[in-house]
Amino acid sequence: MVLANFPFEEHPELCDLADFRAELHSDVFSVIRQLADLRQRSEQVMLSVAALYNNVDRKVAATYQRLLEDQPDESRVVIGHSGHRNQCLKVLKEARKQVIIVNPWITRYGINDEMIQGMIDCLEREVHIDMGWGFQRDIGSIIKPGNGYWSFSTPMPWQYNAINELQKLRKSYPNTFRLKLIGTHAKVFLCENFAVVGSCNVLCSKPRKSDDYREELGLLTTERRDIATLIDWFKKAPNLAEHKAKTHIA
Repeated sequence: MVLANFPFEEHPELCDLADFRAELHSDVFSVIRQLADLRQRSEQVMLSVAALYNNVDRKVAATYQRLLEDQPDESRVVIGHSGHRNQCLKVLKEARKQVIIVNPWITRYGINDEMIQGMIDCLEREVHIDMGWGFQRDIGSIIKPGNGYWSFSTPMPWQYNAINELQKLRKSYPNTFRLKLIGTHAKVFLCENFAVVGSCNVLCSKPRKSDDYREELGLLTTERRDIATLIDWFKKAPNLAEHKAKTHIA
């Protein structure tokens, strides 16, 4: 007998069972539909997650490749006055802890408003700047050191006519800007990332629109041992202003 033709009216106890079965059947189908819907949604979520991971992987790979491309060589040649000056300004811009600049002569040609502003911006980030200055053959002649101080034999010689600007920085930033009279012919500038050693008097010569590339040469290095060696060299260099020079330094 087909269930639909069963005489439920003659058996009322079975009517409740049929209703329950129909309700259960409806509930089961509802659950099945919900499960199917959840499965579809979960598949969509999985596809979205997979796409997200692929996108992240691509971005990570692109970033890593860019970092590799931007990674500087351990050493490379710096050519021309402009090349040296640009690297000096880059030192001031990129430094996060310390800058050391060594240049015998310090004039307003080299230490112009652009260079001064670069130093100020660096100091505002609380980066320490140490400057070594003084040409070795000028100690005792043009520069008269002694007892922690120094003076010039003639009023404001052109080789050092930026000293007042640097003194202003030392006064404004007494904890982070220092001058050290070392008497040298070396030209060095460095931060924690790289150092440049070369022939160019960056803080003496005015910026140039065109370079004679045969004029100046230097070497840029990112080698940590080289940077540490230069920092140690500067630290060990005596401050000649602390004692009076008896003779010219050869």
